[in-house]
Amino acid sequence: MEVSVNNLQKGFGGEAVIKAVSLTVKEGERVAVIGPNGSGKTTLLRLLNLMIFPDQGSIELAGKKVTGLGVREARTVRRGIATVYQSHNLIPRFKVINNVLSGKLGSWSTSKALFSLLIKPLEEVGVREVLEMTGIEDKIYWRTDRLSGGQQQRVAIARALFQDPNLLLADEPFASLDPRSGEKLIEILVGWSKQKNKTLIVTLHHLEFALANFPRIIALKNGTIFFDLPTGQVTPERLQQLYGDDHQGA
Repeated sequence: MEVSVNNLQKGFGGEAVIKAVSLTVKEGERVAVIGPNGSGKTTLLRLLNLMIFPDQGSIELAGKKVTGLGVREARTVRRGIATVYQSHNLIPRFKVINNVLSGKLGSWSTSKALFSLLIKPLEEVGVREVLEMTGIEDKIYWRTDRLSGGQQQRVAIARALFQDPNLLLADEPFASLDPRSGEKLIEILVGWSKQKNKTLIVTLHHLEFALANFPRIIALKNGTIFFDLPTGQVTPERLQQLYGDDHQGA
């Protein structure tokens, strides 16, 4: 899914958070969004997944303008978008399979969703495939609250992949994990994007993850695009300008 943003602006409580942002991400591209805390990264992703709408400017997804849509139309568009958050947003008492299946509830009829939830989980083969990708196939019938934080994040990623979106967004999904676990999960998302030719946009706190895994880096600062470059052109000097003295820990 191609993403096109033109002169996007968004504020809260009279304070501008996103200021005149314009960018295009082509179908199948893998982009990391970096920047200091408060730079607008999360707000940008929430705009792209239509959880909020801009004050000014426009967003086009797959060539269709999506700003100003009604609730029902926006819900339809969201079916092609999956988002992985830092918080897992899982239902703790549900089994892993039910949490993964929830990724498709928006495209199922009410009767099918209730049958899968209350009687017999559907599409088990597909669930096993995405759980195998994320390395926890053996936990398919475990209660989710029995899993570690890292395992729960793998379930959240499996849910997003099971949705088979055209656009996958991830908002600092590994910030609470140790670097080794985070790197493995990044590899899963990047591998999926390459294999499926699906668009992947990830905000990242860890610069080394961004530089090692994404061919394009967009940096936000104070709600504007500070730079938008191929990874090979992101120099230590540019990062110093972006983060100042805190760039090593960003």
